[in-house]
Amino acid sequence: DLHSFPTRRSSDLVQRLRDMISKPVVISDIVVQMTDYTDERGETTRRPRTILITPEGEAYGTTSVAVLRTVQNLISLLGMPHEWPEPLTVVPQMVRGSKGLEFMQLSLA
Repeated sequence: DLHSFPTRRSSDLVQRLRDMISKPVVISDIVVQMTDYTDERGETTRRPRTILITPEGEAYGTTSVAVLRTVQNLISLLGMPHEWPEPLTVVPQMVRGSKGLEFMQLSLA
C-alpha cells in the first residue's frame, strides 16, 4: 500500500534493483520519491528514485531513468497498481545503448 510505505529512513529498507538483474520481481505497488544522488565525480543532485514493492513488502529501488519511464508506461497502460487485477512480474535487465553505455530496463515476464 502506497500510503503505508515508510518514508523515514526508507533507504535502509530498500534493496538495490540492480542486485536483481535477470531475476523475476513480482510487484504490487510502486513509489517514486526524490532522493540525493552522488555520481562518480562526487557531484550530488536530486533525482527520482523508483521503488518497486512486492506483495510480501520487499522493496527494490533504482534511480534509473529508463526504469522510471517503463513504470510510467505501465501505469499509462494498466492504471495504478491498486487497479491491477493481480501483481505484475518484471525482470530487470542491463542493456547496452547505441552510444555504448549500459542502462537498466524492465521487461514484463
